[in-house]
Amino acid sequence: MYKYSPLVLLIGLVFLFQNCSEVKFKPLKKENAKQESVSNDAQFFSSQLVDKTAYVGENVEFVASALVSNDSQVQYKWSKSNNVMTESQILQILNVQMEDQGEYALQISVDGVVQDLQVVGLTVLACAANSQTSCSVSNGSGVKTCAADGSGYGSCQATSCNSGYHVEGGVCKQSILPFKSVISLGDRSSSFGCAGSGWRNVKVRASGTSLTISASQMRADYRWKSASYSANAYSGIRYAYRRDHTQLKIDSNGDLVGRCKNYTGWSKLLSNPLCSGIGQFSKQGCVSN
Repeated sequence: MYKYSPLVLLIGLVFLFQNCSEVKFKPLKKENAKQESVSNDAQFFSSQLVDKTAYVGENVEFVASALVSNDSQVQYKWSKSNNVMTESQILQILNVQMEDQGEYALQISVDGVVQDLQVVGLTVLACAANSQTSCSVSNGSGVKTCAADGSGYGSCQATSCNSGYHVEGGVCKQSILPFKSVISLGDRSSSFGCAGSGWRNVKVRASGTSLTISASQMRADYRWKSASYSANAYSGIRYAYRRDHTQLKIDSNGDLVGRCKNYTGWSKLLSNPLCSGIGQFSKQGCVSN
């Protein structure tokens, strides 16, 4: 390596001042065996490294800068946690991850003699503080927000929901509407041999999830009485006269069904009377479409 001219040294020093927060000037350290071969007025110049902050996925470079006023050779060594990473002037960290955060040590030597030791820090942020990014939630979409310290994103908070769902507490919940309060179903004839051949003036009344079904027998000499049940229980509603028993109820699909005493199977009389035109039937109410 040839000896630097004054002009080259001047240009190098200007570069150091422009790119670094501090430049160190000091006499060049010498080993005893090299005292005679190294000029007593030789000078060593090095720049002070500056800590950096990067986001996950970015590339980072730390550039070491040093000059010596004679023809000596400059060597660099970068390490982290006492593990040598490179002996190049430039330390490159590609696709930065959270585990890359920490301190990096730089050792600068001239002809094998350590002239400078520096430690520089790298802070890695998972995201920009308070920034937001889109995300998906069950039955909708939302956003998640980065923590104020950039350490990571919080949970996904729903902002919009699919049809039949609404935003509640940061998630998408089914939109439950109340049952129709009073439904007049008119006369319903049976095709399964019940006494009186059916029901007259069938009505379903809803109060919350409690339902009341009322009807009168097609034949005047058969008396009917109203009965109530909980929609959550789906128990049958029984109407009785003397020895004859018939039943009407809203089943688990929301359909009005009926049967006679001597028949075990239910027959559908009307589909979804409680939620027709509103949505799908559920035990808690009508699920909006």
